Amino acid sequence: MRPSFPAPTRSVARVYCPVAARLLFAAMACWVGHGSPAWALNPESPEVKQAVAKAVAYLEAHTREDQRAGAKALSGLAIAKNDSRAHGQDHPLVKEAIAGVQQLIKDDFPDDIYTLGLAIIFLKEVDPERYRREIDTLVKLMARRQKGHGGWGYGDRDTGDTSMTQYGVLSLWEASQVGVNVSDTVWEKVANWLLRTQDPRGNWGYQGIDPGSFNLVQQADERISIVAAALGSLYIIRDYQLGGQPDTEQQDSDVPAGLKRIDDGAATNAPKRRRLNIDSARLKAAFERGNGWFEKNFTVNPPMYKFYYMYALERYQSFKALAERDTDREPEWYNRVANHLIETQAANGSWEAELGVPDTAFAVLFLVRSARKSIERGESRFGAGLLVGGRGLPESGEIDQRLGQIIAKPLSGPADELLSLMEDPNNPDFLRAVQGFADATLEADQKTLNSHAARLQKLAGAANPEARIAAVKALSKARSLDNVPTLIYAMTDPDARVVEQAREGLRFVSRKLGPLPVKAVANPASGEEIDYWKAWFRSVRPDAEFEN
Repeated sequence: MRPSFPAPTRSVARVYCPVAARLLFAAMACWVGHGSPAWALNPESPEVKQAVAKAVAYLEAHTREDQRAGAKALSGLAIAKNDSRAHGQDHPLVKEAIAGVQQLIKDDFPDDIYTLGLAIIFLKEVDPERYRREIDTLVKLMARRQKGHGGWGYGDRDTGDTSMTQYGVLSLWEASQVGVNVSDTVWEKVANWLLRTQDPRGNWGYQGIDPGSFNLVQQADERISIVAAALGSLYIIRDYQLGGQPDTEQQDSDVPAGLKRIDDGAATNAPKRRRLNIDSARLKAAFERGNGWFEKNFTVNPPMYKFYYMYALERYQSFKALAERDTDREPEWYNRVANHLIETQAANGSWEAELGVPDTAFAVLFLVRSARKSIERGESRFGAGLLVGGRGLPESGEIDQRLGQIIAKPLSGPADELLSLMEDPNNPDFLRAVQGFADATLEADQKTLNSHAARLQKLAGAANPEARIAAVKALSKARSLDNVPTLIYAMTDPDARVVEQAREGLRFVSRKLGPLPVKAVANPASGEEIDYWKAWFRSVRPDAEFEN
């Protein structure tokens, strides 16, 4: 059993508006260990955002000290991932990194898998349409540089390098999410190489020892960062193969003929199941061995390449959560590492070890949940809230069609029962309950909705965006001043649909239905707009307090 991470010693600001205290402050998790609790963190926590802001300022001041194109692309990626609206397109360092990648393409890209992979990931993050030609070129180059056994590695070595291979896999997955074609053979070869080079104990080595069969042999130079890299790669391959769907096959016969395809521009690149030559039993066994090894050996502070490890850790855990349908937005592994990063950040905003400036970029990518952002961005592109290509189909198979879109068939029943189902995202009727409650809200009166206010306020901070939308919509219609702090909190939601619903709710509650004196921004709301609503609320509730 690994020890619980001790509670941070810094003070944490509280929110004193009692009705929405949980939401305005974010959740607090308590782990038993050393007799003291630790504050739960997520990328929106004030402490995390402050640490990221300091780190980005450091990158802005010091990135040019490392002139390697890969290092610039990595810093550019960290800046772009932190800029949820424009993906850093107008940032000077991002522009320099783009120019550097374009120059490498003209100069015959060097034999460096790290730089090649980061270039693909970076361009896809910034603007996949504008840089589609460059991405296509680099993806073809990545496929050509795959070794015969399936891994990627140094050009002058026959062995596959597990560390480099993770960048091959991640970059090709990122490209596939925007419609770039990647041969199934590439995926099959790398998957089977990773399956062959796992140690019987569950770990992987730095340079994979390939026995040429699935009779596993002991690997050399085991490192936890390498195990995170390999497991993350296998989970990514699993996602590519299954198109983001659960392992249980969805029966096409359960879907009405008119609902099997959405001819919508956003859905044209929706992932589909692929028949890859990868043995599912071997893959499952590899996950069991690898996850078991990782649980026993997990650490916040490995002896080498700590920040590179954190980037791989977040990716591994995000794709693992996707596979297991785990919706916890404040998992323990994130809390432990994030607390450690906040406590150890230098005064100038940096974290540095063996790699210099890139270490800080890796730390930022961990804190902002880089992989989870890619996963959620992909799901949004395939039609957020729609059941596209089987992604998100309720396990019960109960589906319906409205305005040509597939939705979960609404579940009818008492509001208390629907809310209980909505509080359990793993329930097979979760999506049906969300849709049923959303429909019921249209007919419900304000008294009924306000009787469920406390549960709705909690759901406004749920992991699933559909649940958050339904909760914010109901709180808006309830038209109670007690719900205003929750609606203001919802203006910071990463999903633009939640922000828009919260904005309309605030207009309805405040009766300010005309043009606002501030500019409305889709996602997230601007600080100016949030300050406007806080000021209005204080004008009617002078004792209300908000976190800074």
